[in-house]
Amino acid sequence: IKMFADGGMTLKSAYIKEAYADDPHNHGMLATDPAVYKENVRLANRYGWRVGTHVVGDAAVDLALDAYEAADKDKSLKDKRFILIHASLITPEQVRRAKKLGVRIDAQNIFMWDKAATVERFMGPALANRAVPTKVLLDTLGFEGTAAGTDNPVNMLNPFVGMYVMVTRKDPRGRVYGADQAITREQALRLYTNSGPYYTFEESKKGSIEVGRFADMVVLSADYLTVTDEQLKDIVPLKTIVNDKVVYEARE
Repeated sequence: IKMFADGGMTLKSAYIKEAYADDPHNHGMLATDPAVYKENVRLANRYGWRVGTHVVGDAAVDLALDAYEAADKDKSLKDKRFILIHASLITPEQVRRAKKLGVRIDAQNIFMWDKAATVERFMGPALANRAVPTKVLLDTLGFEGTAAGTDNPVNMLNPFVGMYVMVTRKDPRGRVYGADQAITREQALRLYTNSGPYYTFEESKKGSIEVGRFADMVVLSADYLTVTDEQLKDIVPLKTIVNDKVVYEARE
């Protein structure tokens, strides 16, 4: 079951601890009453529903983690893989709290592609530079506890642009945000492939090309592991195979 805690960075509705840089009295907004949200999380967990919460701002992340911790005391969250969806402005301490609970975080670096300049204008450079802290997520949670995605149609669907941002931390202007959170291209690829199936408890069936798993694969226009960083975003699929069936083939 999906719940909402706050809004978004480019709407000035992400619920943050520090005020917006260009709006000193604005801390964003909560999308629901905190007491009601916490009770809904508790009830969902009690009756066997896994909860994924849309959270963006660090203050909203605190609310979600507080609710998950309270639910865990009522009935263990162990191995249930509750989720923080986006968690764009999560802090390292909050990531550690999530790990302790077994909560996974599913993030989208692509937010910092065409929206990075707006995030910086609204929130200031400090928050913009720590948005989507991929290295912290990966170092703390591993491939089992975090994954990459696009949040389409809010962002473009193209995963190669997403992986380019993860590797370079650049926006279309070449501006780098959070250089210390860059990861390797192999790590970026794994976050888009091996990690995703943990979201749906299908990690033994999907995510890699192995005997006994679905034959899901793509043929690419270039070698992802050897092209330059700048060329990553220009890769396109030539053929897509899903469960041993060709479902797409590029026209010449």
